[in-house]
This record gives sequence, structure tokens and C-alpha cells, in this order.
Amino acid sequence: FPVTIRAGHLEAKSREAERIPKDALDEVQQAQLQRRVDWKQLALVLIRLQGVWYMVHYSRWHEGDRQSHNHKQLEEIGYKLKVVEGVPDLLTPLFGTNN
Repeated sequence: FPVTIRAGHLEAKSREAERIPKDALDEVQQAQLQRRVDWKQLALVLIRLQGVWYMVHYSRWHEGDRQSHNHKQLEEIGYKLKVVEGVPDLLTPLFGTNN
């Protein structure tokens, strides 16, 4: 089905550790992302963890009682992204195509 994107927010974070703390997003970033969720717009967190890319919708960022996310948890609440020509592929999870 066609996807209509009116507006959105993409927040990118990078860590060399095995985990990324949930509070890696500061209060301003969280407020901006939550506004997008409330307005039914894109609210995405792009994470590079030890060289592996993930994309998580902000509505799922705070899931679980833990204080941080590891690789397995990021894949459970979001998408592990392929890298194409050195750039994470955001389009396939959003639109379901490899074109």
C-alpha cells in the first residue's frame, strides 16, 4: 500500500559500546520525537551500535524495564539495517522494497 509521509523527525545516535542508554536522547529530543508520534508523523531513532545500524520508531524506544538497549533488544523493537554503498538503508523498512 502507498505510504504518505507528511513530516517527521530522525534522531541519529552512535555508540561503540555494547549498549545504548535510553537517556541518550535528551529531553528536547524526546519532546520533539513525542510530538511527531502524537501527530502521527515519522518519529525515528537511527542508532549505530558498534558499527551495526538500527532504526527504531520512538513509540517503542522506552519499552521494557531496562535502562538501555543492546543489539538483540534493538532488533526486537526496531529494524537492523543493511548498509548499501556505505550508507544505512532506511527505505526498505519504511517502504518494503529493495529498489
